[in-house]
Amino acid sequence: KPGNILVSQLSPPDAQPTAKLTDFGIGQVVSQEALAGVTKSDFTRTILAGTSSSKTGTQLYLAPELVAGKAASPQTDLYSLGVVLYQLLVSDLTRPLATDWAREVTHPLLRDDLTKCFAGNPDERFAGAGLLASQLRSLPEREAVQRREAAEASAREQEAHRRARTRAALKLTGTFALLFALAWLMREQLEVWFTRENAARPKDLVVLPFDATAKDTSLQDFGEGLAETISSKLTRLQEFGGSLRVVPMTEIRREKIRSAREARDVFNAAFLLSGNLQRVGDIIRVTINLVDARNLRQINSQSRDFLAGDILALQDYASDLVTDWLEPRALRQTKPLARAGQTRVAAAYEAYVKGYGKLARYERPENVEAAIGFFGEAIKKDPGYALAEAALGESLWRKYQHTRGQQWIVEALEHSKRAVLLEDKLAAAHVTLGVVYAGTGQRGAALAEFKRALEIDPKNPHAYQQLGRAYADQGLLPEAEQTLQRAIALDTNYWGAYNDLGVFHFRFEDYEKAAQNFTRVTELAPDASLGYRNLGGLFSLMGRYADAARLTRQSLKIHPSPEAYSNLGTFCFFQGLFLEATTNFEHAVAMDATDPVIWGNLADAYRLGGLTNKAANMYRQALQRAEQELAVNPDSAETRASVALFAAGLGDSAKAAAAIEIAQARAPEDRNVLFQSALVRELIGERERALAALEAAVDRKYSRAEILAHPDLTSLRQDQRFISIKAKLDALTPSKTNN
Repeated sequence: KPGNILVSQLSPPDAQPTAKLTDFGIGQVVSQEALAGVTKSDFTRTILAGTSSSKTGTQLYLAPELVAGKAASPQTDLYSLGVVLYQLLVSDLTRPLATDWAREVTHPLLRDDLTKCFAGNPDERFAGAGLLASQLRSLPEREAVQRREAAEASAREQEAHRRARTRAALKLTGTFALLFALAWLMREQLEVWFTRENAARPKDLVVLPFDATAKDTSLQDFGEGLAETISSKLTRLQEFGGSLRVVPMTEIRREKIRSAREARDVFNAAFLLSGNLQRVGDIIRVTINLVDARNLRQINSQSRDFLAGDILALQDYASDLVTDWLEPRALRQTKPLARAGQTRVAAAYEAYVKGYGKLARYERPENVEAAIGFFGEAIKKDPGYALAEAALGESLWRKYQHTRGQQWIVEALEHSKRAVLLEDKLAAAHVTLGVVYAGTGQRGAALAEFKRALEIDPKNPHAYQQLGRAYADQGLLPEAEQTLQRAIALDTNYWGAYNDLGVFHFRFEDYEKAAQNFTRVTELAPDASLGYRNLGGLFSLMGRYADAARLTRQSLKIHPSPEAYSNLGTFCFFQGLFLEATTNFEHAVAMDATDPVIWGNLADAYRLGGLTNKAANMYRQALQRAEQELAVNPDSAETRASVALFAAGLGDSAKAAAAIEIAQARAPEDRNVLFQSALVRELIGERERALAALEAAVDRKYSRAEILAHPDLTSLRQDQRFISIKAKLDALTPSKTNN
């Protein structure tokens, strides 16, 4: 009630005041002894019965269910809050009545918002105070929209009258004949115009993990997995020509997206889907929110209660609800495909979703272990559950990556094959089987599985990604590029496909083509940070440092990220600005302390900036993290080369030499590994081998700008034997130089 809300008086006078709730004394009416053996409803009645006459004012703020002795809920508090807000608005300390709204609260939108607080049924009130706050904050915007719509309606009415008068003045027969003739002659052009005008605008959607009470770990796992399953189902809408495009969950986790603003800034998303789960006894309340990410306004929300034993209905309810919100015409088409590989056993589904929540965070071994347990439980409850078999196969493959135990490969293959046998039309199962085949060197079998996945789901981005990677691993670069080009052809307005192709050209082809694709990303998603960040990093390797810094700062302005700070530090490093480089690398490490490359970059800047002791500590941090990654994937030539660089920085020449030998043996044609080999050899005093590795990198079109600017090659560039390498660099035509 108003008497229990205190507003602070702050200095200076224009400071933001703070409201605090005080005096919860109604709970003191009943002694501890009186509470023994009393139920919640009895407790409520006891409080009301024991309320003294001095407390009768409090009853104005009590919701009907509380007066009736029923259990309280967050919606009970919203009733009281609504009374206070009404009294604030009309300066009348009485309970609001239905007739008061028309007389006292004249603003129709505000009247609708507050009326919802007084619904007799608590379920008809706002699901939470946040939703009420969101509605109140959006009042000016909604009012502006209302005024604009009214003005547009008036303008349409006036235009209709004008057209009516014009038509009355025309000779109808001649007019219709002329229009018919024109329509016939221009029928093809008109079709193009109308198709273009009515085509739905692209709607990129980010799905976030559903929040749950921190203490309820079971519900937290379920919330993670629920988001994964919803995202997977909504992706199927793309098959039916809809405008909805779902950002892959892997990208969302990689960029650590947590809000609508971040979804907009990083991915240029139009919508963000979030939700929360709340357990009350045997009931699980699910709230699903849809936010317009471009203006940060909530546009839809719905809550529903499910019995804990009936959460199977969630898998259909959530995805169908969002589909109805965004692509209602596709709902009927997607249902049959969305059911492929599913279960109708509630307990199996619950275990599967919890497992999916753990598998989403597969970088931690304990999560993989938990996922295996959950998927095993799901299969035990329903032996025909194909999705659970596929997920178990992926989990076992992740366990192999963590432990390198050969037995896990055998089990991963077994369950992945079983998933395909149970449901051959399940694209996810074929992708999982293909990943296991690729990881065990069975490249032909991997290609077959990825192709089969695309036959089933021609717009499956994960399948295209894996197929392109499989082609590239076999050195089939034209096929890899064509696969990525096909993804672009499916949707020429989707920036993500251009970004994938840009990354491919960056790794395997030339920087000019990569720049073209990253530039296209910035054109299609001008408000997203990712395109500017990638293009800035690429321009650095092309020697365009001013452009690189400008684009990277633009990326940071949209969305600060450790990768962008690291890129900015690298530009400074190449120009000999070690103090500025150090500052940016420190920002990057503060944002992401897990990436060994960023730690290594900071160590390099300290070393060349004269801070030897700090550099040694940073190299040890980098080496520790790189070796942890190597324990997960010993076959990674890139990580092995990083280990060599960090060991060289620490002065451990033997370790550095051994590591770079293995890296080159694993990836003899990789230009990045060859350049790192040149750096390592130079740092440990093997000039001859450094020159040989550098020349091999030049032959494979490594960055001319970095070779001529890297501080660790300053002495090598003075060597007479570098002259021939410099001649090769100078002889390259502009179309081949990458700079």
